[in-house]
Amino acid sequence: MDSVHHIWCPLFFQEFQDLPDGAETTLTNQHGADNWKILPGVPLYDTIVIVTGESVRRDYMSVYGYPVPTTPWLNTAPGLFIDGYTSAAASTVPSLSRTLIYDYEQNPDSGNNVVALAAKAGYSTWWISNQGKLGEHDTRISVIASDAEHTVFLKKGSFASRKTDDMLLLQETERALADKSSPKVIFLHMIGSHPNPCDRLNSWPNHYLEQYPRKVACYLASISKLDNFLGQLDGILRRHSRHFAMLYFSDYGMSVSDSANPVHHDGHIQGGYSVPLIITASDITSHQSVSRKISARHFAGIFQWLTGIRTENIPPFNLLTDEDNEPVMVFNGERNVLADSLKPQPLILPVRGKSSPDYVR
Repeated sequence: MDSVHHIWCPLFFQEFQDLPDGAETTLTNQHGADNWKILPGVPLYDTIVIVTGESVRRDYMSVYGYPVPTTPWLNTAPGLFIDGYTSAAASTVPSLSRTLIYDYEQNPDSGNNVVALAAKAGYSTWWISNQGKLGEHDTRISVIASDAEHTVFLKKGSFASRKTDDMLLLQETERALADKSSPKVIFLHMIGSHPNPCDRLNSWPNHYLEQYPRKVACYLASISKLDNFLGQLDGILRRHSRHFAMLYFSDYGMSVSDSANPVHHDGHIQGGYSVPLIITASDITSHQSVSRKISARHFAGIFQWLTGIRTENIPPFNLLTDEDNEPVMVFNGERNVLADSLKPQPLILPVRGKSSPDYVR
């Protein structure tokens, strides 16, 4: 039996072509000090990698049952695959603020985020990002990132300032792994499948064009690219570390349809929040699907469980046995609503010819 029981285990964007003097320093100290109270504990892995994906809807991944192979590596990879994880919101900053900051709802300016938690617990911390650093809608996450000991932003302006390939994150991860400090936590922030998904492919092949509208095909291809990215990352970790864990989640989902705007944010459907949560680790040797309703607002507890860090602040949360006893709430851009009250969106299925895609409800 696998040893998983001890697994640590319309908005307009300002682009910054020329950053003002001192702009980078304005990101630090923009939230309150943390008040994490660390309890004695033993690190269960030498290396933890937390991968934050972007705009990936769980039910378009074949590992979660989509009938077209979009995730060939994940389909058989050893790991934990949580079916029922729900993002906190349907766009990046509202979602990640509520995910990474433990007590965000009580204090949006709280310093109690998981990066600060790892640092306070004695981990070497890295934040490596292919998102923006100084765009209007990037800076709150950049402030969280500034709590890391080492930060690398592939884009110096907003998220849209350069079409930088997520694959470059792998090179930076290799550099972080070459650092001999241990234990360490590396946070990777992808651009992922963010609209327009066709812009995310770069040279990645799109094998879905004959059976889907173009942007939907690009969306599926971006998921297959993610699958390859995670497979490469898992291989890198296995070469560099005997004891590692990798956790991947997407910050929110997507609306995917045959409308004039086929791939876009939508906080009014379940698909806007239905996201993957995946863990691979050096001590997980089989492919395990776990059906469990879990809100991303429990992420700090999941992080604590994964790393072995213990605090007075966060109640214990075991990803394998615990779930939300209360209905899962999501922030729809205006207020918190019941996730189950939102309407489902049918999946688009492939057809020969792109004039009339099939749907499944």
